[in-house]
Amino acid sequence: MNNKALRQAIGYAMNIEDFNKKYNSGLTFQIPTLILSQYGDYFDKNIKGFTYNLKKADEILDRAVYNKEIKMACSTKR
Repeated sequence: MNNKALRQAIGYAMNIEDFNKKYNSGLTFQIPTLILSQYGDYFDKNIKGFTYNLKKADEILDRAVYNKEIKMACSTKR
């Protein structure tokens, strides 16, 4: 996980919206960073966060020359 491109690809590959709908009954909200706005100067309002975009995740992995055969163990399917 010490590879920035891999972390970015994971961020784009996660479908947080579907996960939240299924497991949180929509009673949640998404923030773009781990640091909340209540922390004032430490919060960067310019950070956009990640949206679900598999194509972009694949492009990042292709540029980083990562093996896309690695399977993720997280699924929203029952």
